[in-house]
Amino acid sequence: MTVGTGAGLGFAASLVALYAVGFGLATIAVALALVLDLWLALLIVFVLLVLLTAILGLLAKMQMSKVKTLAPEQAIEEARLTKQALRSGHGA
Repeated sequence: MTVGTGAGLGFAASLVALYAVGFGLATIAVALALVLDLWLALLIVFVLLVLLTAILGLLAKMQMSKVKTLAPEQAIEEARLTKQALRSGHGA
């Protein structure tokens, strides 16, 4: 099996999982519609999804704000030293 085949199968699995989540949400809405009006059931599922999205977005923002820098400090320092060595003639 090649990397391309594995990547394609992984993508297909992700796509099927996405459809499964959609059907799960539709099932929740239909179950709610048994006791509520359909529009209200759909609105409840929609609001819950928006709230989940907001919470996950805020958690992501909090985690990203903890990161000092995204720059690869060691690589930058090595590049600076290499540049300095090449300019002083010690690179050859």
